[in-house]
Amino acid sequence: MNPKWMLRGKVISKYGSLSAFADHIGTTKATVSNKISGRTQMSQEDIIKWAEALDMESDAVMEYFFPQLVSKS
Repeated sequence: MNPKWMLRGKVISKYGSLSAFADHIGTTKATVSNKISGRTQMSQEDIIKWAEALDMESDAVMEYFFPQLVSKS
């Protein structure tokens, strides 16, 4: 599955909508959408904030935010 869709699904699963997630992390729905789609790059601070808000373990952070570095075995 595409990591972008996985991340979007994780956000919606936990918060119900991109808007609710955006409110929780203090940004806009448009910003969240742009970052998920790759139109806007995510900073290290963004990744940390999102991972904490989504209760992600370190292996999940790698899978969702750095899929190109995760071995496909």
